[in-house]
Amino acid sequence: MDEDVIRDDDNWEDEDIQPPQGDIPCFLPRPPLKDGAGNPFITLVHTNSFHSLPVVWCACPGHSNDQDVQLVNQHLYPTSYNRIKTVFTFSCLDNHRYEYLECKSSNYQYHNKLRQLTCPQYPDAAPNWYKELCQVGRQWRNTKYRKWFWILHNSEAKRGEMATFCATCSQDGINLLEGWKSEMLTNP
Repeated sequence: MDEDVIRDDDNWEDEDIQPPQGDIPCFLPRPPLKDGAGNPFITLVHTNSFHSLPVVWCACPGHSNDQDVQLVNQHLYPTSYNRIKTVFTFSCLDNHRYEYLECKSSNYQYHNKLRQLTCPQYPDAAPNWYKELCQVGRQWRNTKYRKWFWILHNSEAKRGEMATFCATCSQDGINLLEGWKSEMLTNP
């Protein structure tokens, strides 16, 4: 009887295996160009995934008509300034910077994480915003450095102005006594 069971086990077939059905199914439908009120949709990239949301531009008197300035005032960083289709939240850009500095995550890894969060079943079905992430990430770091070193008001930074202060480097009037050059010349 045991031999019959062994023979039956040798001839089994897996009925659950199905051949692939072609391309990855589209789980994320493309958003419409405009909502019911005629407001355009933009892609918002946040720390938790990619989102498509309609945007209503402010047209109040006394407010800026520049759409990029309106977005920056709402802590959203646009990928372009002419035709805005994609924005990154400030918290997403800060999170990207921290993961780069602390976790050594590359732009590619961070982008894949966002795609995985957007569509866990098929990350490849999520939109590809890798090029925009790289571009905006560089701009964000540069803007942060300029802000930290008070260079935003100047058009060009001088060589070494954006370097952090180093207490161990020799600097006149800070950690070198007055007349140190003459003392070096007299005592070789």
